[in-house]
Amino acid sequence: MINRREFVGAFAAGLAGIGTRRASARKETERRVVGARNRRAAERAAERATEVINVIDLGERGWLVVGQFPAVSANALATRSDVGYVEPDRKAVALAQETPWGVRRIDADRVDAKGYTGARADVAVLDTGIDSDHPDLRGNLGEGKAIVSAGSSYAEPWDDDGGHGTHCAGIVATVDDGDGVVGTSPGTTLHAVKVLDGNGSGYLSDVADGLRWAADQGVDVASMSLGGPSTSYMSDACSYAYDRGLLLVGAAGNSGPCTDCVDYPAAYEEVIAVSATTRDDSLAGFSSTGPEVELAAPGRTIPSTVPGGYGSKSGTSMACPHVAGVGAHLMALGYPSVETPTDFASPGGARGRLRDRAEDVGLSANEGGYGLVDTEGALAGAPTPLGEAGTVSIDQPDRSTWREVGLSGEYTDPVVLMGPVSANGGQPVHARVRNVSATGFEFQLEEWEYLDGGHIEEAVSYLVCEAGRHELADGTQLEAGTGDLDENGRSISFAQSFAEQPVVMSSVQTYNGGQAVITRQRAVTPTGFDCRLQEEEALGPHATERVGYLAIEQGSGDTSGAAFEAGRTPDTITDSPSTIDFAGSYDAPVFLAAAQTADGPDTAALRRRGLDGTGATVAIEEERSADSETGHTTEAVGYLAVNGGGPLFGYLNRAATTAFGETGTVSIDQPDGSTWHEVTLAESYTDPIVLVSPVSANGGQPVHARVRNVSATGFEFRLEEWEYLDGGHITETLSYVVCEAGRHELADGTQLEAGRADLTETGRGISFAGTFPERPAVFSTVQTYNGGQAVITRQRAVTPTGFDCRLQEEEAQGPHITETVGYLAVEQGSGTVEGSPFEVSRTPNTITDSPSTIDFAESYGAPPVVLCTAQTADGPDTAALRTVSRDESGIEVFVEEERSADSETTHTSEAVGYFTVGGDRLVGN
Repeated sequence: MINRREFVGAFAAGLAGIGTRRASARKETERRVVGARNRRAAERAAERATEVINVIDLGERGWLVVGQFPAVSANALATRSDVGYVEPDRKAVALAQETPWGVRRIDADRVDAKGYTGARADVAVLDTGIDSDHPDLRGNLGEGKAIVSAGSSYAEPWDDDGGHGTHCAGIVATVDDGDGVVGTSPGTTLHAVKVLDGNGSGYLSDVADGLRWAADQGVDVASMSLGGPSTSYMSDACSYAYDRGLLLVGAAGNSGPCTDCVDYPAAYEEVIAVSATTRDDSLAGFSSTGPEVELAAPGRTIPSTVPGGYGSKSGTSMACPHVAGVGAHLMALGYPSVETPTDFASPGGARGRLRDRAEDVGLSANEGGYGLVDTEGALAGAPTPLGEAGTVSIDQPDRSTWREVGLSGEYTDPVVLMGPVSANGGQPVHARVRNVSATGFEFQLEEWEYLDGGHIEEAVSYLVCEAGRHELADGTQLEAGTGDLDENGRSISFAQSFAEQPVVMSSVQTYNGGQAVITRQRAVTPTGFDCRLQEEEALGPHATERVGYLAIEQGSGDTSGAAFEAGRTPDTITDSPSTIDFAGSYDAPVFLAAAQTADGPDTAALRRRGLDGTGATVAIEEERSADSETGHTTEAVGYLAVNGGGPLFGYLNRAATTAFGETGTVSIDQPDGSTWHEVTLAESYTDPIVLVSPVSANGGQPVHARVRNVSATGFEFRLEEWEYLDGGHITETLSYVVCEAGRHELADGTQLEAGRADLTETGRGISFAGTFPERPAVFSTVQTYNGGQAVITRQRAVTPTGFDCRLQEEEAQGPHITETVGYLAVEQGSGTVEGSPFEVSRTPNTITDSPSTIDFAESYGAPPVVLCTAQTADGPDTAALRTVSRDESGIEVFVEEERSADSETTHTSEAVGYFTVGGDRLVGN
């Protein structure tokens, strides 16, 4: 494929004479877009244009040639087989520190308080531009692009000469600095893509070009608060960006009240169309609606930034960037835009999570799609900020000067690691830390006592981590802690053993003794290490200091978008510079390193003599207070490189555990009685048991879920109606829990057991492998499809040691052949799994065929997964539970009898057990 710049240049050169000739013919022309499928077609289009305005390279989708074309030329091009379309170039128009009410309503302020900022995500705002000098935005501004220029009076060609783009950008990511307003994702990088003029108007071909630019830059989210008619070239551009991983968000339009009136590009299936709501969660009267609407967000009287200040605006233009900001949070955590690009019904990834975690505020599907976007719900169960890393460059004017580092997060018990220092100055130096607080720390470049204390500018990296045993987002184990040490040192044991020898780094956290001091460590094992303080040789003992340490598993990975690696060199590093080659390649690595051995007894620290994206050069530097000799024997060095710095995401206080289960929710219709649907699991299991919840109650006919073909990586299910019905059923929602067979303990100590038994309609008692402290809640689901008739399970007599279970067909049918039944028994109570709440309980014997509400004891950011099953079998007629409604606060259920033998559906009271899970994994021992 030819280079776009060369292609445009070739066109320009070839058109010098053509343009003049066509102009003299005085033919009426119109600005049009030619969709050329190959180079030859693009060249012919350029030849037939009186003026070529732009050529947009859409890769495998061909070229868009934008220009002035006479009607005769346009008609001739349209007949070519290698031209997809020739269309007029339509116009797009803008759809026009207080925490804004919209940010609060979607709970973005609550995740900001937890340390989520959207850092590392990039959002392109396709609009009138962004004010390049706005104090609440300039700290977040990245590279911009002017498809339409603001003019010479502005500092940047992509500057905002209309105000609309700055307002939308502020909703996405104004900085959280205590002034003005705060955005949905205040740490996200904004890219102004100016495609509209100061009047909020522009050609759709320019929008397409801006979208192509954003995709080629690797931007994460495109926020498009603009709209116009559908065109083939805009559709091609959206497909191009979608295929390259952009999360596309568009304003639904301001044509309301109306139906089936969603604007483009929002209405394309690649784009999340966003409608607008008011403070009371009702649909804004101006908001367009239609089946293309996917999410709703606040859009009336939204305060945000405007050029030179602040102001409020209304429109789906304001709703769109709320969703873009929440999408940025997810992309910052490493979620892909979608996981299954060709499946628009179940895309997974960030788009799927935005849908699944949206809040039901009572809008119809055409008004609000899946519901109101919910930031806290979208991030529920996601990795949380557990630390941050960065690099600072400073000089040291004298021994008494300390520099302050303010942290982007706030921590309960932070541990600070620093070093090694670069080697710009010739005198030995290291970093010294003091006054570690929840929001920052102080440090200095500390020279040894025999020196004057002043030092030229050096660079030094730091890493801050909450004390405790944690797991990074990719599963890497690390531990941060502190201990009080002196020059004699002692052994420090890890809270939990590592699988192999980790990398350990340590730094003094206090300034109790006035003399310069460093730490030395040795004897690093999977269970702990030795550490001591060390002053310069010419001085004596040192007062006790608090020392912080970080131990991390060796290997490479990704902590929610930031690549990293931790490694250990052979015992070969001396006072001569040695290069450590990284396993990966990094743009701007934060680099920490420390000797893992103490083979040389002389006081010595590590210095960094070179650092780039491929490796670091280090050397052991001895101080010279007692003598001038600086030769040092070999040491092994441990190091940690983190790409770009910024927040570190993981799971706080999660020791090494095993994921032995997962949860999920699916919505599906049942076209007929023979269709089965496949669920692919996130993990692979040795002996999985599948439990399914009651089915929702959208359809009036009795129905339940039936499972078969359970494998290590998935299972099949269908909505199973009873034999007297036709087998087809409208869309219903159900949840599932998959658990490895065996006896387990969740991370908080809750006991559970999963197993299976072969059963018939006569049933039998099932004994647990171990006794529960009290009566658990029990759930069961048929795992096989041996008999062709519809069947459910019924259980009763639940005790701490076991329960009774049987199969049950409809009343009009006879016995059922043997099926394998899976069960899950869970200790009653509540707790957390990976930071997400769960609860297990049992209702009184009061649930009948009339709907009853079960209120949750825990608070959930989004509707949780709920297993729910009768624990009794007081009513003999065949009956299963159905779910009327499910949200963050509770679930409404009833007992549904089938009607094969008679039309009577009254059912006596039963006790119901329920297991509510806010996260997507079961983790423990």
